[in-house]
This record gives sequence, C-alpha cells and structure tokens, in this order.
Amino acid sequence: MVAVVAVVAIALAAIVAVVALGSDDAPAPIATDEIVQAIDDLEALVADARAADEAEGNSLSAGLETCPLGDLDDVWNLASDDLEIAGSGSRPVAQALRFLDDEDEPTSFQCFGGGDEQSARIAGVLVGRASDGSHRRYLRRTLSFADVEFGEEFDHRGGTVLPYCVDGGDSGAFSFCAADWVTDDVQFGVFVSVGENDLGLVEDLLVASLDHLAEQLLANAGEVELLDE
Repeated sequence: MVAVVAVVAIALAAIVAVVALGSDDAPAPIATDEIVQAIDDLEALVADARAADEAEGNSLSAGLETCPLGDLDDVWNLASDDLEIAGSGSRPVAQALRFLDDEDEPTSFQCFGGGDEQSARIAGVLVGRASDGSHRRYLRRTLSFADVEFGEEFDHRGGTVLPYCVDGGDSGAFSFCAADWVTDDVQFGVFVSVGENDLGLVEDLLVASLDHLAEQLLANAGEVELLDE
C-alpha cells in the first residue's frame, strides 16, 4: 500500500512539473512603452498636415508614403492557407485616419490592399493609441453606419483580443472581419474581407503577427513621411 501511495505521489509531482513547465513557455506580455512612443511620433508627423487641412474641412485623414507596419505580404505569409487575402502583392494604401471629428478620438494608422474598382474586398492592418473606455463601445461609435457582431474576446500577451465582423449593408462601406489586440495604451488590428465563418482565421492571424507588427512599427515609425499629394 505504501508503495502504491508513493507511485501516485510521484505521478502527481510529474504532472505538476509539466504544468509548471508549460506556464513558463507561455508567450510573455508585449511591452508597450516603446510602441506608445512610436505611435506618438507618428501622431506628431500628421499633426501639421491635419491642421493645414482643417481650413479645407478635412482634418480626419492624411496619406502616408509608406506603411509604418512594414510590407503587408510579410503579414499575409503568416496567415492560414485557408484565409483568402484580397489585394496581396499590390502596393498598399497607407493613411492616418481619425474616424470621428473629435480630438479625443485616437488616430488609427492603417495599411491595406484591395478595394479598387475591380474589387470590393480589402485586407489590412492597423495600429494606434487605444481609446478611453470600452473598445467595444469605441468600435460601435466608429462603425455606427454598419452592423457589428462581436466574437468572444480573450486575454493574450498582456492585452485583450477582440474579434468582430462588420456588415456594411446598404451603406456602401466594406464588409469585413477583424481582430484587435488592445491594452490600456495601444491597439493593433488586422482586417480581411471574409465572412463570419472565417473569423477564427482572422483572429489566428492577429495572434501570429503581433510580434511582427510591433517590431515593424518600432523599425519604421521614424522613417514614415507624409504623402505628397
């Protein structure tokens, strides 16, 4: 009987050791201090352009020469083969966009391909400061013209992943599914013109590309220039 108890104790100890090892292998939280600074540098870059455009009634967007998140095809290469990416291989559009005419709203730095006259499909990435309060409420404000359906959010790398799908309906806006990684300070996102059945694939792409997007932002933010229109 003593021998049996000893064997059980050893087995339990082994299980605990395996669980502990697994927790050590969990991805570490993403440090956001340098990311916040990079975003603030981009904000400063577009501030003058935004002020100049205010006289013309357009203070919400500014074109960028290059994408601060790097080559989009490097992101798409991290996607599942089952996820169809629109506009891959084409020169992306890069822009700084504030969705609402409110200085308290964060600027979203977006890069996307597709969406030309031949296709109503897009795929892209974004980064920006996080909004104050609930990210769900922020999305409902900025996408008030469309129907937004949220998936199940979960904690990841020190932030929260929130997947969702947007139906542009009769508004003329693009329909797409997206996933955002949000902390108190920053947000990263990916968005692809696919249906709700592929939302999990978009979510997987965000998780797979987070480190890459953060690295590219830190490498490129200081080199981004405004588009000379």
